[in-house]
Order: sequence, then C-alpha cells, then structure tokens
Amino acid sequence: MEKYSCSPVIIEKYVPWLNEPLFLLQKRDHNSTIPFSGYWTSFGGIVKPPETPKQCAIREVEEELKMGVGDKDIDFFKLYQVRKDADQHVYRVKMHSELSDLKLSEGSGMGLFLYSEIEKMALAWNANDIFRDYWNEKVKK
Repeated sequence: MEKYSCSPVIIEKYVPWLNEPLFLLQKRDHNSTIPFSGYWTSFGGIVKPPETPKQCAIREVEEELKMGVGDKDIDFFKLYQVRKDADQHVYRVKMHSELSDLKLSEGSGMGLFLYSEIEKMALAWNANDIFRDYWNEKVKK
C-alpha cells in the first residue's frame, strides 16, 4: 500500500481591532463527482513527489489564490494520520493580502470567518478537528 500525504493550510489574517484572527476558507465546487461538494474547508492539496509537504502547502496557496507565501509567513502546525495510508501535514500561513486582492482559481467561493463561526459549521474532511486544535493550541490562551 502506497502512502500519500496532503497539506491542509490554515490561512490566518490577524485583525488587531478584533483581537483574534480571521480564517480564510474555501467553498468547494457544487459537483456531485467530488467529495464534500459545496462544503467549506481549508485550502491545500496532495503532495506531488518529490515536493515536501511544506512545498505543497506553498504551491497550493499560490495556485488556488495567487497569493505569494514567503518563508517567514508559513509555519508547520501539526501532523495528523487520517488513515494508515494517508498523513496530513498541516501548515499555518499568515495572510497579509486583502480578500479583494486574492484571485480564487479553485472552488466556488472563499470567505474570512471567526473561529466562533467555524465551530458551528460542518467542514469537509477533518477540518473541524484541525481548526479546533489550532484554536485551542495556538490562539486561545
């Protein structure tokens, strides 16, 4: 059994007057042939060897949003083993752009959300777990 990896990306925009971050989510296309059609989720994708999971995270953000990611703007968050043959290497990316400056090239929409909104949503795959863990381990003190 060949193992594969993917790199979900938590895209975080800090808003000082809110005193907490907003998170950028992608709405998946409404297409019955794809998993979680129409659901909100994080950006990211499958690692294409020989790239590393971090290179995958950067590539996916650049491809899906046309948003450049500098090395100082990306941090590893956590490794999840979602199945025996699949790992998720989750990264956090700081968003410096305005939402209106991004150019979505995959999915049917995007939006910035507070965690209090995200925790009430049913996200694709295990994204609810990822955001809950991130909130509890990195944001909430």
